[in-house]
Amino acid sequence: MARKTDKSRRNLAQSEVGTIRKNWHGRLKVALVYPNKYHVGMSNLGFQTLYDLLNRIEHVVCERLFLPDDTGSHAGRLLTVESQRPLSDFDIIAFSVSFENDYPHLLTILEKAGLPLRSSERASPHPLVIAGGVSFFSNPEPVADFIDCFLIGEAEPMLALFFDTASLDLLAPDRRSLLETLACNVPGLYVPAFYQALYNPNGTLKAFEPTADVPAVIKRMFVKDLSDTPTCSAVVTPDTTFKQKYLIEVSRGCPWLPFLQHRFYLPATQIPAARSSKRMPANRQLDLQPDRPGGCRGFRSSADRQTLQSSAANRYAPVVQFFKGRYAFP
Repeated sequence: MARKTDKSRRNLAQSEVGTIRKNWHGRLKVALVYPNKYHVGMSNLGFQTLYDLLNRIEHVVCERLFLPDDTGSHAGRLLTVESQRPLSDFDIIAFSVSFENDYPHLLTILEKAGLPLRSSERASPHPLVIAGGVSFFSNPEPVADFIDCFLIGEAEPMLALFFDTASLDLLAPDRRSLLETLACNVPGLYVPAFYQALYNPNGTLKAFEPTADVPAVIKRMFVKDLSDTPTCSAVVTPDTTFKQKYLIEVSRGCPWLPFLQHRFYLPATQIPAARSSKRMPANRQLDLQPDRPGGCRGFRSSADRQTLQSSAANRYAPVVQFFKGRYAFP
């Protein structure tokens, strides 16, 4: 079974265009993990963007790992796509989590990798386990016992500083000292072990206090201007929802539906169409036409985009008004 799984993994890698492979020597080794299957993870533009951003850092080599298709007792080994290495070979395991339903998969991956589940039970030479993604913007606590530190917010303004700081003493045996250094120097970084929750007699949260010399309030980070942020496909593969389409982000957040989680943690941002097109590499060819009737087409101009936005706003206006009346949304 393991041999069959390894062959399937190699076939996936061979079908990719844009796979990044870097020399390991002298670099921090990061396993970027999407806690779901390859098809789901590689259909996620945020995950692909993170893969590209990490590999843009010179002293970092980043490889991808996904939940095996078979997660039973006889499932294949957990190996990265690029070099077929296990998680134990990496300095950092970075989970990118978009949905709460994937929380159990996070633990499944740690268990199958032979790593202690709880952060308190891990120390050097175990990899540092970090996590980020939209599901943690609002509440990382459900899995706080299992993660060494969270990056709260969007990755673009945080990654370079995190890895510049982590590279100084990452391999030091004192893991607590490393986490304190990160917490004090990287805005948006949350180390659950350094905070204590206090509760009222009725069980509601009273306070959330630091137990170490770290910031009392975690500042959620976000990109103020997306115009120069390279948010587009890093790898093109037929094994995704969008097949071999090259994706470009044209907006982030949602300006219309106030009951969405996005409205509470992320300002809605539109990217000018001219700047979006400039971010596409010259050797890429976009397919802007639908594959089938009712398919999604690309924006040919800012006027097309504004027309679509106006149509969507009108269509969902009754829904928005219903939820505004029923719930106390702004």
